[in-house]
Amino acid sequence: MDRNKAGTNGRQAQSKASINLKVSADKMAAFITVTPDADNKSISSDEIIAFLKENSIVFGLCSGSIEDFCANKKFNIELLCARGMPPADQEDAHMEYMFKTSHSALPTEREDGTVDFRNLGIVQNVSKGDVLCRIITAPEGKDGKDVYGTPVKYKNGRIPNFPTGSNTIISDDKLTLSAAIDGCIDYKKDILNINDTFTVRGDVDSASGNIDFLGTVIVQGDVLEGFSVKAGRDIIVRGMVEGAMLDAGESIMISNGMNGMGKGLLKAKENVTGKYFENTRIECGGNINADVIMNCIVHSGNAIILKGRHALLVGGKSVAGKCIYANTIGSNSNVKTDISIQSDVLKQFSDRSEEQLEELKRDLTEATNDANALDKQLIKAKSILPVSKGNPKILLLIKSIIKNKADADARIKTIKKQIEQLDKPADNNDYSYLNFNVIGNRIIYRGTKITIGPIAESLADDYSNTKFYMEKGHIIPGQILPSDKISY
Repeated sequence: MDRNKAGTNGRQAQSKASINLKVSADKMAAFITVTPDADNKSISSDEIIAFLKENSIVFGLCSGSIEDFCANKKFNIELLCARGMPPADQEDAHMEYMFKTSHSALPTEREDGTVDFRNLGIVQNVSKGDVLCRIITAPEGKDGKDVYGTPVKYKNGRIPNFPTGSNTIISDDKLTLSAAIDGCIDYKKDILNINDTFTVRGDVDSASGNIDFLGTVIVQGDVLEGFSVKAGRDIIVRGMVEGAMLDAGESIMISNGMNGMGKGLLKAKENVTGKYFENTRIECGGNINADVIMNCIVHSGNAIILKGRHALLVGGKSVAGKCIYANTIGSNSNVKTDISIQSDVLKQFSDRSEEQLEELKRDLTEATNDANALDKQLIKAKSILPVSKGNPKILLLIKSIIKNKADADARIKTIKKQIEQLDKPADNNDYSYLNFNVIGNRIIYRGTKITIGPIAESLADDYSNTKFYMEKGHIIPGQILPSDKISY
């Protein structure tokens, strides 16, 4: 922008020098060029500043440069006479990640200097509501001014995009990304998913390390000796398990089976299922389902159920809360096999039954003593009846004694029946001893030790197609009912 002005008429009387004004395109700088008159007369700084103000150049005047220019008569040279203040733009925001964005699984060094190759940390667990990443914004920028005194707005910094994927939530203020569910982080190609299932594509071994995940873990291969899998929900193993530890918040399902090698452990709050279990310790709150259990230490909160081609339970110790069901229990080679039914429900029921039995026995003793006393009273009354010559009072007494004796006898009969039935409640009663049992659908070999509640017995003979339960303080063999074969 060029402007040629000689100033006002009053200024021209002092000097005929001409001033040429040029303003940059962005209006952040103004320049003047002064051309003197023929007499090469000087121009004052006041004249120049007045000229600039007349042309609306009011901000950032370079007074010192102008005074120097006038003092040294630097004519025909372009002079920067005003400088604007550029805005201080806001810096770009950046993303802060609350998880490892690299996919490398590296061993960690222990305090003693050794290296842990099992806990590689390939699973990054998050809980619902956990912040996954946040946007960190820079401080606000500052507006500038051009040489005309007009404000120049600063530019906002760029805001990065969240790596949004499944099961993630952006906050209302658009500054944080959080997990919508409990799960694990799956971060690939700037996409962040939270999965409720973690899949090991191969084996759980030195390449994967131990697995610890809040949701469901699926192992497409095997779980090798010495490694562990922990899950907040289910654990599903498509292969087999060898001498490893599996701990599930819900159930464990092993497509093949497990040889615990005497050190393997399965823990589940619900059920454990597999084709076979050998030399393994199993603890679960629900049912254990298998075809073969050999030489294991097993504790089930409900039932141990063996069905399939073999349905074999041999060796070790197996404890169930309610029922143990198999085709074959024990072996003809007398492998030590310990079978037990134990639970808080059974104990409470047993304790309650014992208390009832003791109370009934006390009632029976009391009723018997009352009946005996009445017998003595009756004999005495009848002995004095002839002497009293049929005294009506004696007759009335005898009649009363006979009635009380009949009531006492009826009471004794009722109590005896209650005692007899106490150990044998109805079959459909959940608190029936019949519902706490050991069932050998084909054979239970002699030498097998069966314990139900406080009662234990080692079988002296083989038993075919037999259900064992507790009755009247003994382990009783009985017939397997059709309902027993479909209940579990």
